[in-house]
Amino acid sequence: MTTTSITYGEVSSGLTVPAGDFLVILSGGTTVSATVDAGGTELISSGGSSVDALLSGGWEMVSSGGVAIGTTAVGSGIVKVSAGGLAVDTVINSGQLLVSIGGVAFGATIGPNGDMYVQAGFSYDAYISGAYIIVDTNSDLVVPGYASGTVVTADGGDYVANGSTDVDATVNDGSVQWILSTAVASNSLIDSGGTLLLGSGLGVAGGGRSISATINDSGSEIVSSGGSSNDTIVNVGGYEVVSSGGVVSGTNLAGGTLVVASGGTAGSTIISAGGTEVVSSGGILTGTTNVMSGGTLDLYGSLLTDGTGTIDLNAPTGGATVVVSGSPSNLIQGIATGDEIVFSNIAFTDSEVIGSGGTTIDDVTVNYNGSILEVTSNGVTDEIDVSNVNTFGFDLTSENGELAFEVCFAEGTLIATPDGEVAIESLIAGDMVRTLAGAKPVKWIGYRTVDLTKLRNPETQRLVRISKGAFAENVPHTDLLITPEHSIFVDGVLIPVRLLLNGGTVARDETIDRYTYFHVELERHGILIANGLTAESYLDTGNRGRFANGGVMQLDLNFTENANHASWADAAAPLVVDTAIVRPIWDRLAERAKALGLTLPKVAFNLEPDLHLAINGQIIRPAQALDYGVAHRYVFNLPLSLRDGAATIDARILSKSSTPADVQPWLDDRRQLGVMVESILLFDHADGGLRVIDMQDDNLRDGWWTIEMIKGQPARWTNGSAAIPVTAGTRSVEVILAAVSRYVEKPAALRRAA
Repeated sequence: MTTTSITYGEVSSGLTVPAGDFLVILSGGTTVSATVDAGGTELISSGGSSVDALLSGGWEMVSSGGVAIGTTAVGSGIVKVSAGGLAVDTVINSGQLLVSIGGVAFGATIGPNGDMYVQAGFSYDAYISGAYIIVDTNSDLVVPGYASGTVVTADGGDYVANGSTDVDATVNDGSVQWILSTAVASNSLIDSGGTLLLGSGLGVAGGGRSISATINDSGSEIVSSGGSSNDTIVNVGGYEVVSSGGVVSGTNLAGGTLVVASGGTAGSTIISAGGTEVVSSGGILTGTTNVMSGGTLDLYGSLLTDGTGTIDLNAPTGGATVVVSGSPSNLIQGIATGDEIVFSNIAFTDSEVIGSGGTTIDDVTVNYNGSILEVTSNGVTDEIDVSNVNTFGFDLTSENGELAFEVCFAEGTLIATPDGEVAIESLIAGDMVRTLAGAKPVKWIGYRTVDLTKLRNPETQRLVRISKGAFAENVPHTDLLITPEHSIFVDGVLIPVRLLLNGGTVARDETIDRYTYFHVELERHGILIANGLTAESYLDTGNRGRFANGGVMQLDLNFTENANHASWADAAAPLVVDTAIVRPIWDRLAERAKALGLTLPKVAFNLEPDLHLAINGQIIRPAQALDYGVAHRYVFNLPLSLRDGAATIDARILSKSSTPADVQPWLDDRRQLGVMVESILLFDHADGGLRVIDMQDDNLRDGWWTIEMIKGQPARWTNGSAAIPVTAGTRSVEVILAAVSRYVEKPAALRRAA
C-alpha cells in the first residue's frame, strides 16, 4: 500500500492510483486528470482540490473544505462528499455519488448505470438520466436532505423521504418522482416527452407533500393515502389522481384532468376551460369547487363532503358543465344561462328540450322538490341540489353529452311573406308570413346567441348548412343555415336535419363558432318557407326559457306551467326519425349531390376498441386478447398493490367510443357506444374463486346502457367508461365482448365555404 500526498503549492497531473494505494490532496495541493483504479482511493482534504479525475472503479472522498471538479466515475466508481465538502460537475456513468450530511454537489450528471444518494446533504441542478436520485435524512433520521433544480429523464427516479425537500425538479420521459414520509416537493414540473402509457409521474404517499407542481401533457400526479398536494396546475393532457386517504387542495385544472377516487379528498379546485374533474362515488369534495366556463365536473354516485363542500358555476358567465350519475350530496350554486347539467344515468334520446318541472317525455319525469331537482326514468331517480334552478330552463339528454338541442334558424335566413322575403331578424310579432296553410301572423320571435368555444361538446350544436339546390333545383335558392334539431318538411313529414347530414350538400359548418339563431312562433305550429325550403316554425315544448327574450320559466310544484306547453302531437306534420322513411330520403339527397358534381366524404372508422381497465386511476392493459369470431375475450391481470389494497376499488372498463349516427347519420341513435359486453369474470387470487357478472347485475349502472338481447343472451353497451364492481383480492378480470362499435378515426370533412 502506497500513499502519495500532494502538499501546499503542488500541482500534479496525470497520476494513477492503483488498487490499494491512496492519493491524499492536502491544503493548497491540486491534482489534474488523476486516474483512480478499482481499489484505489483519492482523499481530498480541507483546502485541497481535484480537477477532472477519472474513477475507474476507485473511490474519491471529498472531506470538509475539499473541492472536486469534473470527476467522472466508470466501472462502479464512487464519489463521497462529506460535511463541508464540495463536488462540482460530477459525472457518474457507472457507480455512485454519495452526498452525506453537510456535503454539497453542484451540477452532477448521473447516467443509466449510476445512482445518487443525498443523505442530509445538498444537491443543486443534478441531471438524472435513466438513473435514481434519493434525497433522505442521515442514518439517525435527524437531518433532512435537500435537492434543487433536479432534472430526471429517461425512466429515471427521484425519491424524497423523511422530511427532506425537493425544489424545482423537472421530471419527464417516463421518469418518476416519489415524495414519501413527511418529505416536501415544491414547484415540481412534470413534463411529457415520453410514452403516454408510461408518462412521467409524481407519486405522493405516506405523509409526503407536494406544493405548486405543474403537470403538463402526458404527465401525472398520483396522491395516495397520507399524501397531500397543494396548488397544483394541471395543463392540457395532464392528470392528477387522488386515491383513498390522499388529499389535494387548490388544484387548477387548466385543460387537464383530476380524478378523485373513493375516499380521496379534493378541496377548492378550479376547473378552467377544457379542464375536467371526475369524482367517484365516495370521493370527498371540500371547500368550493369552481367550475368555470368550458370546465366539466363529473360526479358519480353519492359524494361525501365535510359539511362545507359546494360547487360554484360562477354566474353569470355560463358554459360550465356538471355531469351527474346518482345523487351527489353537494350543493350547486351560481348556475346561469348556458350552464349544463347532464344526468348520465338517465337514457334520453328524444329531440325535445325540457324547460319546466312536472314534464314527462320518453318515460323521463322531471320534478322540482324544494331545492332538489329530481329526474326519474324506469324506476331510477337521481337528485341534485341546485340553488335557484327554478328560475332557469334546463336540458336533459343522454350521457353522450348532446346537452342542448336547438331548433332554430340562423341570423340572415330569408322568410317568405306575402310581400316577399324578409330577414328573420327583421320580423316582429304581428307580421304576416307565408306557410303551407296560407298567410299567418307571427306570435313571437325568439333568439339566442351560442358560443361554441364555451361548450363541452360543440359539434352537437354546430350549424348545418343546406347548400343551394340540395333538395331540388333552387331549393333552397341560397344556402340555408339552421340548427341540427330543426326539422325540414319533406315528403309530407318533418325530419330533423341532423338525420340528413351527408357532408356535402347538407353538412355541419365548421367555420362558424359563434352565431345568433331565431325562431318564429305562430298561433299554431306551421310550415314556413325559409330560403325557398319548407321548414317548421317554433313549437313550444317547454324550452322557451332558453331564449334571450323567453322570460323566466318556473318549475312549480303544481305544474301549472306545463298546461301551456305543446307536444309533437300538436305539430303541423308528423315528426319522423324512423330509418325506413329517413334512409330513402337521405339516399335521394346523396344522389342529387353526386349529380351536382360533389364527392361525398366517407367517414373513416375502425373496429379496434382499445379496451383497457382503470383501477383507482391506474391504467391496466390486457395481458391477453383472444378473438373467437362470435366473441372477443380480454384478460387483465391486476398488480399486487391492487389485489391486496383497500376494500373499496374504483374500477372502470374504458375503450374508444363513437355514436352510430357519426357513421350512419340517418340513424336516430345518438348514444355514445363503447363496447357491447356479454359477461365479466372476476378471479380471486387467494382461494381461486370465480365470480361471474352478467349484464342483469344491479351494480351495472354508471356508464352502461340498457340491456339488449343478442342471440337470446343479455348484453349491454358501455358508453366508453363503465364502472364494474371489483373488490380487493381480485387477481384477474376477464371481459367477454359480444360486439364492438364503429370507431370514427377522423371526423368527416363537413366544412363548406359560405
